[in-house]
Amino acid sequence: MNAIIRRVQQYELEILEQINRICLDHQLTCFAVGGSVLGAVRHKGFIPWDDDIDLAMPRQDYEEFLRIAAEELDDRFVIQNFSTDPRTPFYFTKIRRNNTVFLEYQLRDYSMHHGIFVDIFPFDAVPENPYLRKVQYKVSRVLYQMYLSKSLKTVYSSRLLNTVYETAEIRAQVIKKTRIRRLLHGLLTPIPKKWIYKGLDACVRMHNGKPHLEIAHIVRKRLRVKETDLLPICHLPFENTYMPVPKDYDSYLRGQFGNYMTIPSKDKRYGHLPYYV
Repeated sequence: MNAIIRRVQQYELEILEQINRICLDHQLTCFAVGGSVLGAVRHKGFIPWDDDIDLAMPRQDYEEFLRIAAEELDDRFVIQNFSTDPRTPFYFTKIRRNNTVFLEYQLRDYSMHHGIFVDIFPFDAVPENPYLRKVQYKVSRVLYQMYLSKSLKTVYSSRLLNTVYETAEIRAQVIKKTRIRRLLHGLLTPIPKKWIYKGLDACVRMHNGKPHLEIAHIVRKRLRVKETDLLPICHLPFENTYMPVPKDYDSYLRGQFGNYMTIPSKDKRYGHLPYYV
């Protein structure tokens, strides 16, 4: 499996280099989030057991990147999001590599492009007012769950395939959530997916252009960064290329992971655990 993960990582580096090239040429802000920042800082590359790269862009840069990438990426790559492929269940963009397959377990029966990918998340303004912040997050999460449920009938995580992580309690939670997802999928049948998407898109953008201290992928609490930690972007060595990360990556990583230099125990060292590669 380690050899397979390493091969996947090589394809992801190829995609990363294309994204970095476009952002550098057109002066667009792009930065790693989550484990991709951690890998750059702690390992100077991938976390050894990780099998993905997560990037983010402020909304304006994100939309400009998509416009330019559609013109500049060659036919080795595919831009996948709701605009290019309405079948996608994601509210973000995947840059996929043609002639490859990285099939995630919960998507194994879903008809769309399943190539090896790098994720790019749009980041929007988080309101300073705690009440407005809570309302935006709650409404966005409801709309996001509707969007997912319109697309998918399952919530089953590939990580539960490994009995190390699976317990009776987790299995019960998965069964309950899957039943709810299937019920919602049925109830949403008469509602066009594009209506749900437009509502979600409007909700996450609603505070852009207003005073804020953070930007985030609004539907996920952990995907956020303080403005004071972000700019100017820092470039760290990453395998045979570089990774753009927040300026104060130490503050960012401590907020995300605590004592981030500590290697986790073996039972917590896993990535997507794909169904098929």
